[in-house]
Amino acid sequence: NADRMRRTQGKTRWEILGADVVGDVDWHAHREVLRSHQPYRDFEYKTESDTGEEFYWSNSGVPHFDDDGTFLGYRGVGRDITPLKLAQESLRQALADAERANVAKTEFLATMSHELRTPLNAIMGFSETMMQQYFGELGSPKYSEYANDIYNSGKHLLNLVNDILNISAIEAGEYHLDREMVSLEAVFDRCARIITNAADKKGVAFTVDIAKDLPPLYADQRALMQILLNLLYNAIKFTNQGGRVDLKMTASSRRHSIQISDSGVGIPEDQLSTITDPFIKSRNNTLANPEGVGLGLAIVKSLIELHGGDLGIASEVGEGTTFTVTLPSE
Repeated sequence: NADRMRRTQGKTRWEILGADVVGDVDWHAHREVLRSHQPYRDFEYKTESDTGEEFYWSNSGVPHFDDDGTFLGYRGVGRDITPLKLAQESLRQALADAERANVAKTEFLATMSHELRTPLNAIMGFSETMMQQYFGELGSPKYSEYANDIYNSGKHLLNLVNDILNISAIEAGEYHLDREMVSLEAVFDRCARIITNAADKKGVAFTVDIAKDLPPLYADQRALMQILLNLLYNAIKFTNQGGRVDLKMTASSRRHSIQISDSGVGIPEDQLSTITDPFIKSRNNTLANPEGVGLGLAIVKSLIELHGGDLGIASEVGEGTTFTVTLPSE
């Protein structure tokens, strides 16, 4: 391109591009660098060809002086980075599209879940009325059996809907913690009463080991109960009869640590990094609740992170799993 070389040789970049160069490039700062004869590196800017085609350039240069210190010009290199810039823009656009799709998905799930709750509550209410036979006997015992099945199915579906609502609210940043100073002894006592019954039915031993004189924890009590019960139910579910589930709690002035260990089936190593991803069970989590949608551990992890805490997972197939919840004390 000899003609272009003749037109551009000896001219500054802004003379070539025009006096009123615009864009996100700090031309004023670049001019000052050149006027003060300072070196520069990877200065990027955009140009247009005679046909209107856009090009991106990256230039680096060092000042060159003669023996008397007279400035002679710059020596450097210029690179055409148009393919790189176009690839970056494509990636930025793809990420923006993915974010919009994720927001749309979250809004759809939240709307759908709200719409489902009303008929589900009606189904559960009417089936419970039939189970209790408030308005007289139903006749055949089969009707009571069917009403019980309807109620349990509706309750299960409502739990799934509530999980979707929870994860949707968390992803949308609309789940707000109601923090207070929580008495851990009271929380663990409530959890133990609920979990002991489930453990007894499964034939799993359940033990609680809480350090004495635990300081209170500044947390959302409802969310804390949800974290503990979810992890404990999960541990019992994947522990065979005759196994054990242990709940241990320790604390320092800065951190509270809760360990929930089981002697269950364990989690394969290649699944540990994705076990807490939403909906992951549908892809490769063979240990997820077969009746769920793979949101339990995702909600647990999100609630812990909302508290500023961490969830650690250690597991070995056939030996069991330990979930460690670490929460800031204040």
